Amino acid sequence: MKKEERDDGLEFIGAMAKEYFDMIARRNPEDYEIDPTQAARYKDIVGCLSTIANQMPGEQTAEFDCELIPTTESSGITMHTWVLDLTSADLRVLADVLEFASSPLSIDATLDGRIHLSVSVADVFRKKRQ
Repeated sequence: MKKEERDDGLEFIGAMAKEYFDMIARRNPEDYEIDPTQAARYKDIVGCLSTIANQMPGEQTAEFDCELIPTTESSGITMHTWVLDLTSADLRVLADVLEFASSPLSIDATLDGRIHLSVSVADVFRKKRQ
């Protein structure tokens, strides 16, 4: 890929991101409500990840980032941990609850040695009906 093509691509991505965030900023959070079904699914995924985190060996702890922003409609969950020790039972439960996720489970390692598990659930918030 030529430098000009890469620069054009980055410029395009930057313009799309700006447009997205401008659109979100124009939305009024008061125009949205919680979708009980999707919120329950979100809670189930957080609960499953919390259970897995609590079963990790030793003094290990996990931190969670839960993003709940009405105007974006979908909601994200990220678990940060130093140790990930999944049993086959954990994987079965995780697979069951992830059936309702709107994105694939992402498992990433960071430069500092932590492991991140991330997933999103669509439509936790929905536009209020008029």
